[in-house]
Amino acid sequence: MRGSVRFTDRRAPRPRSRSPYYPGYRSASPTPILWALGSLFGGVILLLVVLTLTHMGSTDSTGDTAVVPSTVAPAHSTAPAKSCFPFNC
Repeated sequence: MRGSVRFTDRRAPRPRSRSPYYPGYRSASPTPILWALGSLFGGVILLLVVLTLTHMGSTDSTGDTAVVPSTVAPAHSTAPAKSCFPFNC
């Protein structure tokens, strides 16, 4: 094949688009994105509802528990240690 024929057999390069958007930007459907966001928010709301329902019972009721006084004497407070700051103990 001759060198001069090789370059004339090629098709012309495609014209470059001046659009800043990638191909298919305007034709993309927003439905999958909306479904993903909706399922994400729905999952979070469902999780909060389930956690609220499972933790509704109050565990701080002291009416049915007996209070037993402690038999251990409180510890005696000790005097703070003497300061030996520049070695004058």
